[in-house]
Amino acid sequence: MPPASPPLPPHRRLLVRIVAVMVVAIVAIEGVILIPTTLHDRDEMRRNFFAEAEAAAWEAAPALAAALAAGETPRLPEVMCSRVTVYDPAGRVVVTTDQDPGLGPKAAALVRRGDRVERGQEPDGRCYLLLRLNYHDTPVGCVAVVKPADAIARATYRYVLKTLGLVLLICGFTALILLLYLVRAVLRPVERIVAANVASGAGGEKIIPETEIPATEIGEIMRTRNRMLASLRVTREEVEAKNRELASWAQTLEERVAERTAALKQAQEQVVQVEKMAAIGKLAASVAHEINNPLGIIGTSGEELRRALAGVEEAQRPLEIIHSQVGRCKRIIDALLDFSRRRPARPEPTDLAPFLEETLELLRPRARQEHKELRLTVAPGVRATLLPTQLQQALVNLVTNGLDATPEGGAVRVGAEARGARVCLWVEDDGPGVHAEQVAEAFEPFFTTKAPGQGAGMGLAIAANFIHAQGGTLTYEAAADGGARFVIDLPAG
Repeated sequence: MPPASPPLPPHRRLLVRIVAVMVVAIVAIEGVILIPTTLHDRDEMRRNFFAEAEAAAWEAAPALAAALAAGETPRLPEVMCSRVTVYDPAGRVVVTTDQDPGLGPKAAALVRRGDRVERGQEPDGRCYLLLRLNYHDTPVGCVAVVKPADAIARATYRYVLKTLGLVLLICGFTALILLLYLVRAVLRPVERIVAANVASGAGGEKIIPETEIPATEIGEIMRTRNRMLASLRVTREEVEAKNRELASWAQTLEERVAERTAALKQAQEQVVQVEKMAAIGKLAASVAHEINNPLGIIGTSGEELRRALAGVEEAQRPLEIIHSQVGRCKRIIDALLDFSRRRPARPEPTDLAPFLEETLELLRPRARQEHKELRLTVAPGVRATLLPTQLQQALVNLVTNGLDATPEGGAVRVGAEARGARVCLWVEDDGPGVHAEQVAEAFEPFFTTKAPGQGAGMGLAIAANFIHAQGGTLTYEAAADGGARFVIDLPAG
């Protein structure tokens, strides 16, 4: 049995999918453009034929009528790519340029009705025009101008080839430019990330050079990965230094041993946390692009299907499910990146009353829609030193969780008060609270008590991460009435 060929690398598989989508899109565009334009061209061709044939027939009508009245063979006019036949009043052929087109009965009927002109199309595709010939107001016959079906087919075929080639040229050029851009802006950075991760997995900590990092979202992922590895390296060096220092003090007093043991434990906990964040950062850097691009393609294709199937009732629900699930996947990826990204800490003194009111205004529309109440209790002049953007995001996560847990008609209460050199903020809801055995896991990534599909389990982890970054703490307490109460402790402003 011949050996199986090795699978393509992830970035190569992505390139193959991109090319396949472009080919399908070009074929779809060709069909969308070609069919209506071809039908329009055929209609325009028929209109032009009728106009040309009628003009030629009217111009030749006096001479043809005079020749028929004199019993002479009339001289037929020339009409481009058409056949001309003259009939007598009974529908018999008098003279024709090629062969009898079989319009004698219609010509005789035209003379009997007294109509002057008749236009039409035969089942075999021919277009024809009949013009009654009068000599001194007396019908003397009829002239027929016929455009053969093969002439129409040849003209249509030429138009299809010309349009097909033009659209294919435009789509091909556009697809080539887009492909070159994707290769340069997306596939090559992804290839660098994969290579760096493979090198890191082999025992090293491969830092991607800044000169190879593009100024795009993928570049930010690469920088985040570098920062995580650098932070992990520094933390490991600190732990090693602590271990060496502890070894040199092995023979000292028990109190110093206990002190250094506590410091080591704290450092080890930091290593565990940093390694968690580094692992999530590597995961986000490796798969964010691999997932986001197909999700973007699926979302775009779903929107196109929704527009194309707007009138198909049975297709609307599946398309809505596709749209919602794509959005859910993107939110999970964004949460991973938010959790792993380390932002510069620059706390600033902030008046909490307007800050909390502004934060709650973001969520009041949802609370009103769900018939729930948001209450704020804070005295004027209470100030804290904080990072406004990160604390606001943490509060939004906590209040959102509270709204999720609170039944209709309940309330979520937010408050703040000064306690010496510290400030205490709290978020309390009327929900069922958190079970005692689940409190220790509540702040871990991906832990959630919500039903499957309703939460990613990142809200509390992100909130705790943001609050710790500005010198604060986030703890859980059981509310007096049984709900959940989360307390934030921050330095006073």
